[in-house]
Parts: sequence; structure tokens; C-alpha cells
Amino acid sequence: MRQHYELGQWLRNHYKNLLVNDYTRDDIYIQSTDVDRTLMSAMSNLAGMYPPTERRQFDENLAWAPIPVHTIPEHEDYVS
Repeated sequence: MRQHYELGQWLRNHYKNLLVNDYTRDDIYIQSTDVDRTLMSAMSNLAGMYPPTERRQFDENLAWAPIPVHTIPEHEDYVS
């Protein structure tokens, strides 16, 4: 989780001219396999890539805001 969080921070810094500051569903769509490990990796990466702005931070003691990660059932996932 730490490595994916740090990778998200690196991606944010490296592609800062391409990424918007605040997550919006119109700017990025995240899809993962329906496996706990890959879902947690995606969520950790997004936490680093999109730190919450004041508008999205729902708890002042939690520097995180949820971002949807979409899946399809494993038996229908022919990409993985």
C-alpha cells in the first residue's frame, strides 16, 4: 500500500500538467480486477495521486477522500 501511495504521489508530480487538482468522474475512470489486492493497490495509488482538496475532505482529521474504483465480476473479466 505504501509503494502504491508513493507511486500515486510520483504520478501526481510527474504529470501535474495533465492531472486536475481535484478528482472528478469526468476526468478519470478507474477500473481494477475484482480482487482485494488489486482494489487496495488502486485505492492506495489514488490516495497519493489525488490528495483531497478542502472541498472533498469530509473529515478534517482524515487526509483522504474516497474515489470510485470500478470492477466487473471475475467470471466476466476477460482482460486480466
